[in-house]
Amino acid sequence: GGTSQIFAATKNSVHGVGSLEDYKRFCDKHTITIYHHAIAWPRGVSAFRGAPGPRLLRFHNVTPALYFLDYHLPFAVGAWLGRREAGVMARDASLALCLSASHFSAFEVATMGLAGDRGDVLPPFIRPIASTPPDPALLQHLKDGHLNLLSVGRLLPHKGQHALLQML
Repeated sequence: GGTSQIFAATKNSVHGVGSLEDYKRFCDKHTITIYHHAIAWPRGVSAFRGAPGPRLLRFHNVTPALYFLDYHLPFAVGAWLGRREAGVMARDASLALCLSASHFSAFEVATMGLAGDRGDVLPPFIRPIASTPPDPALLQHLKDGHLNLLSVGRLLPHKGQHALLQML
C-alpha cells in the first residue's frame, strides 16, 4: 500500500490537486515521481528532473509544432518546446522508466534517445466500449438517414480526419 498525490502548475483544493511548490515539500528519496508529459512546462520538467527518488516518464506524445503554426503560434511554440523537453528527459540516464501510451509514441520517444531497456508501452486505462450499453435517445437521433461519423480525439490536421472524409 501507498499513497498518491496529483500535482500541477496551480493548486486545486476542490479536486485534491497540489501545486508544484507542494510537490517539492512532499517529495523525498522514497517518492516515485510519475510525470505525464504532453507540452512544454519548464518548471515541471525541472522539478521532475530534480526529484530525489525514482522517476517515471509517462509519454503521451507531443504533437509536432508545424501542425499548429498556421492556427495558434503560442501553442506551436509550446509543442516545439515540449518535444525538446521530451528528448532531454528521454536521454537522461537516471530516468528509471518511460511508459508510452502507444507503440507509435514508444517509437517516437526512442528516436529522441530513450534506451530500449528503459521504455515500454502501457495503453490508457479505458473501459471497454463493448461493456457500455448504447444510449437509446442517441441511437434514435442518428437514424436520420444521413451518414454519421464519430471521431474520438482532437480535430487536428495531422490526425487525418479530412483524408477520411475525402475518401468517402
